[in-house]
Amino acid sequence: MKKRTAAVLFSGFLMICFCLMGWAAAEREPVIQDDADLLTSEEEAALYQEMLPLCEYGTPMFWTTTEAGDYETLSENFLHSRVGQGGDGVVFTINMLYRQLVISADGAVYRVVNRAEEETITDNVFRMAGRGEYYACASSAFQQMLQLLKGEQIDRPMKTAGNVLLGLVLALLGVYIYVSTRYETRPKFGKAGAALPVTAAAAATFAAVNLNRERKMIKQKKTDISSNSHDGGGGGFSGGGGGGSSGGSGSHGF
Repeated sequence: MKKRTAAVLFSGFLMICFCLMGWAAAEREPVIQDDADLLTSEEEAALYQEMLPLCEYGTPMFWTTTEAGDYETLSENFLHSRVGQGGDGVVFTINMLYRQLVISADGAVYRVVNRAEEETITDNVFRMAGRGEYYACASSAFQQMLQLLKGEQIDRPMKTAGNVLLGLVLALLGVYIYVSTRYETRPKFGKAGAALPVTAAAAATFAAVNLNRERKMIKQKKTDISSNSHDGGGGGFSGGGGGGSSGGSGSHGF
């Protein structure tokens, strides 16, 4: 009898939880604010329908703007103005002034769509924005967010390319180590066949230095844009935090 009563109470508790979750999802609805006028009314209607499934996890938002200021902070402020600090939500922002794509998330959504995932998604869609295909860009971004929230995987071409390059560098270093061990003395250019390990080492070093230089250039470009936006009167950049919030942002130029 006690076991049956406990089972009934537990079932009732689960039903209440599911009802509350369903009520919360029903209360949410997509937000589309196209201040930069990038989409047609038909595209806005189609995007709204595509954003609806994300309401199960938080409030999805799409915002286009030409506002000046730190573009990530602007995006985070827009998000928090709708869901509050720590609220469950995500916004995909297209800032036409700086030509930046920004994804800002918070709450339960950010625990899945974190900064690394935000940057991966913007890496995947920035070319569409560069071609002026803003609806396709936003549609793809929200689809990838939904995939992550469902526990699915998304394409990571930039990460794959970096892994391939790293593999080549390691392979060249391996060739250098293997060949150099075949020589009893340090290789010299004057000896026949001695240039091979030196060439391999030079190629590996060049590849590694070039990869590091590209990463520094990308980081410096983002820093320069952020610094310029501060000079224009923008809010303070918090490194993707958003005023003490648990959320953050990822971005990519186009």
